[in-house]
Amino acid sequence: MKLKDQLIPLVGFLLILTTSFVFNCIQDQTTYGELALLALFSILLYSLLLTLYTWFYSKPYLTFEKQKNEYEKLHLKIKATVDKLIHKQRFIDQNILSIIEGEAQNIWVITTKLANELNDISLQNAVRKNLAQGKHYTYFLPHPENLHFAYVKRNLENFKKLDIYKQYKSQIEIIHLPLDTQFLLEEVVIYNPEQEENRNEETKGINGFTYYESKDEEIDTLHMKIEGFLLTFLRDRLYEYLSNYGLKYAVQRILTEFAKFISDSDKLFLANLLPQRKIIKSDYNNFIESLNSNPLSKNIAKDIHEILNNYIKAM
Repeated sequence: MKLKDQLIPLVGFLLILTTSFVFNCIQDQTTYGELALLALFSILLYSLLLTLYTWFYSKPYLTFEKQKNEYEKLHLKIKATVDKLIHKQRFIDQNILSIIEGEAQNIWVITTKLANELNDISLQNAVRKNLAQGKHYTYFLPHPENLHFAYVKRNLENFKKLDIYKQYKSQIEIIHLPLDTQFLLEEVVIYNPEQEENRNEETKGINGFTYYESKDEEIDTLHMKIEGFLLTFLRDRLYEYLSNYGLKYAVQRILTEFAKFISDSDKLFLANLLPQRKIIKSDYNNFIESLNSNPLSKNIAKDIHEILNNYIKAM
């Protein structure tokens, strides 16, 4: 038994002894009425001490219980709010994502790392399968001089060494975004960016996703859907950038990767395209004809056409 639990009986016992001692001392000098009052006073004093003791020791407990109840209510309120937000957000499982990816012809990947393509074998196989079916990938990366993402340059160099890139490089486009681009998410994938949203059929039309990758190996990666204004705004800004600078990056890539196969006159034609947004079709046809007539560039003419095809000016 704790000391505080023994205190009240002890005080009561001392009070009785004190009352008995006083009674023995004054019983010959007082009336029975006065002695009764003394006994009543002793009982009231003991009751008062008991009440004070109970209040004193129960107040911290009551305060703790009150705080505990308030915390539990706050916890439940926060949990309900989080659950509500999660319920409103749309998560897509891998099966639905595979269907969407299977029906898409054009895939944009906005990434600050370009690491999954290097480290995730299953992703490499999925990308390889899509490329083998004639699909196109456009990777939007941070600017090479962006010090916050310096490792992307190294990852890109390693990515270009992969067989998947060497085999399907004409279907893969690399775009560096402006130096002041703000990346709010590590990676976003957009399927069918040229289409509009289809709310009736989830696997149709434009679809955008980011993902949450847990450190817990038992928890699968969650694909979080991006939709509505945010998706169309992102798509439109990227389209605008592609329209202004896509041809420039395409030409720079051709001059870098295919330089040894292209004649000086064809290199000059490509260099003149650098400040342009579109290619005049007649000039383009002459360029392709020149590539096909050159034994060195004949074998890569198809790859170059795949890279430049989107930038031909419509008649």
